[in-house]
Amino acid sequence: MAAGFILKRRLGAGQFGEVWLAFDSALAIDRAVKLVPPSKVQSEERFFEEAQVLKSVTHDNIVCVEDAGRMEDGRLYIAMEYLPKGSVEDEARGAPMAMTRAMRLTCDALRALERVHELGVLHRDIKAANILVGNCLEGKLSDFGLATRTEAEGVASPQGYLYQAAPEIVRGDAASQQTDVYAAGVTLYRLVNGDDHLPSLGTAAAYASAISDGEFPDRKRYRLYVPRSLKLVINKAMHPDPTRRYLSAKAFRNALGQVRIKCDWHEEPTATGTRWIGACEGLTLMVEMTLALQGRVNVSTSKRRQGRTWRNVSEGSRNGMRMAEGRRFAARILSKCASEGRLASGPAQSPGRVRQRSAQASPRPSRPEGRRMSHS
Repeated sequence: MAAGFILKRRLGAGQFGEVWLAFDSALAIDRAVKLVPPSKVQSEERFFEEAQVLKSVTHDNIVCVEDAGRMEDGRLYIAMEYLPKGSVEDEARGAPMAMTRAMRLTCDALRALERVHELGVLHRDIKAANILVGNCLEGKLSDFGLATRTEAEGVASPQGYLYQAAPEIVRGDAASQQTDVYAAGVTLYRLVNGDDHLPSLGTAAAYASAISDGEFPDRKRYRLYVPRSLKLVINKAMHPDPTRRYLSAKAFRNALGQVRIKCDWHEEPTATGTRWIGACEGLTLMVEMTLALQGRVNVSTSKRRQGRTWRNVSEGSRNGMRMAEGRRFAARILSKCASEGRLASGPAQSPGRVRQRSAQASPRPSRPEGRRMSHS
């Protein structure tokens, strides 16, 4: 069958090989073919174990393997179903993804992990780049190159993608189901917040130290609109202590299924601050936080029905706040609407304490909160 592949274009490349879009002339169908030169393979048996694992864990949320073997030029290959929509990483492009979308894709990956773990296999490389998007927009777990069968105790040797590796992996301890749960939690954190919420620490040693200390990712730093219910679920999945995480992928998925998101916010920078647009209570909502004089901020909330003009929502608007106060005020409005489907503002404030300031903002744009982290 190897001779029947016509390579069309390269889809991606990694440390050990490449993935190509190939035409299977025997069956007249496109395939995604992973090609690895013999020089990059320490053991052919270990290489084909990836194909064997994938074939043994057939599941709707796992990429289907069709064939494996050796090409005429000597390269080893694994032929899989071709999914033209690419990966979740391709879909997100480092930006925040709608919470409902991110949660659905994570639940799909967790369903796949449930099946993998049932068969005594650890994936050890959960990340957005290894979750592909199916034809029905479902998530499909892929790339089992680091997957391995567990020992009798349910553990395996430590492996993983550094930026999503659990603290115990960084310290050289054994991998377990909880390390896959941790990586899935970090994946969801990154999808919800975007990569610019992850600080650039420079060296691999700096990342390893921060991960080991439970300081990366920052469990307190989320987009303002992310509700507490979702934060709690993600943070438990990412707990530095594996015994305090969800004990299984199923437990993580069930907890995520209890989180209700009734408003997905789209965040965008403006010349003077930040704007959020969402749909809630049959209305289109807009919340803006803008810089004012003397380093203060104004928060305004507006709503409209389709075809109508924007109307100010007084209880969601306040001027002349300090930056920290303004962020808290905006967060209460955004997160309440996200979780409960209704507007909410902060505690009542007497008119005498609200100092109206000029709405004219400083032309200086807000500083970015971080740099996008490169992927391996």
